[in-house]
Amino acid sequence: MSGTRKLFLRAVLLVAVFALALVLGGMKRDEIIREGSHFLQGLASRESKIDVRIGKISGKLSGVIRFDEVRLEDPNLPAGMRVIFRARRVEFRYRLWEFLTKNFRAKVAVDVADPEFYWRPSVRLRSDPFPFFNWLRDLVLTQRQRLSLRVDNLTVFAGLDRRAFGGISLAYEDDHFDMRVPLRHLQFFGNDLSTEVRLGGRLEWGHLKDEDRVTGQLVTEGSVVNWQPLPFESRVDYTLTRDALSVDSSNSLGGLELSGALKLAGDAEAHLKLTAR
Repeated sequence: MSGTRKLFLRAVLLVAVFALALVLGGMKRDEIIREGSHFLQGLASRESKIDVRIGKISGKLSGVIRFDEVRLEDPNLPAGMRVIFRARRVEFRYRLWEFLTKNFRAKVAVDVADPEFYWRPSVRLRSDPFPFFNWLRDLVLTQRQRLSLRVDNLTVFAGLDRRAFGGISLAYEDDHFDMRVPLRHLQFFGNDLSTEVRLGGRLEWGHLKDEDRVTGQLVTEGSVVNWQPLPFESRVDYTLTRDALSVDSSNSLGGLELSGALKLAGDAEAHLKLTAR
């Protein structure tokens, strides 16, 4: 059994025990919540090597568990830069009857409210294979057909200057995902650009790890340049693997076609072709 699956099952079992204790032992509610928070934080930190902080645990025995003020920190980063993720609320919803009857294929819905993700990209001539697939494969394949994820009002802080990109939403279920990223008043070659980027795709898992890939499409909606609506939108078809990002655009910037590949592992290489129609 993988580490991620064991962590998931331990957490679910522990949460159920705490929920039952909250109902049967009301006068010890604060103590149970405090001890449960400490235990879950220690368990998650040991499994992931990331410091996990949970401000509060609450819920209902009927099938709702809520974690408030969740924060993840990387102890290897410099002081003041260790926070990599925080969320106002992470809520798990499940059907109590299916849990009690040990129906481990039952859906578990996860809602994440007002999360913040801190991304600090680094540029190197040689890179390791894209790490996204390693933990995602372990999580998704062990909980396949069970996990339903919704993220509302995500803010990404990019770079050392922490430039904010807010209002992002994400939905995932049954190997399909849909992400919407609103971009407002970006400076693009001296022009003021506003648009909404919609990124959709499907996770395709191979028999071997090297065969894993994500395929999908990126489209823009409601594009405005210098406060004037554009008469066209852009569409990009992509394929992402552990080692490369391939792009095949059939309609970009009203008449430009972009195709090619960007190598993500080993020696950095990019082969792109831009064609005007």
